[in-house]
Amino acid sequence: MITEAQLKEALALSYQSGELLGRVLLGKRWIFEDELARTLAQQLDLPYVNLRHAGTDAAVARLVPSATGRQVGAIPVGFRGERIRVAFADPMDEAAIEAIGRYLRHFECVVAELSDIDQAWRTLDSGGTS
Repeated sequence: MITEAQLKEALALSYQSGELLGRVLLGKRWIFEDELARTLAQQLDLPYVNLRHAGTDAAVARLVPSATGRQVGAIPVGFRGERIRVAFADPMDEAAIEAIGRYLRHFECVVAELSDIDQAWRTLDSGGTS
């Protein structure tokens, strides 16, 4: 979907700014958000979750501070068996995995669109449920 030169530029910008690679790619309008999420899910053999349709369990989401979730682009969405499912915009982001791991010991990664994760946090922070 992007050229190698675009990827190198985006990686450099991501490193310099501390911004998630996906946000850089989206900001440059080199990819669409759903393409990013679905491609990551496929490449990593992880489930893709459309949060607009699936929603989130507010009680589970609140196990992680919203500031942390917003910063790393992740939100706990519910249980699958005994594990908490956490939707990540970038499940390869080790800092994001580590940050969530400070609050949740056992979780399973799924992939969701960053804007949906941000919207879910805004809804929860405003006192709503998503």
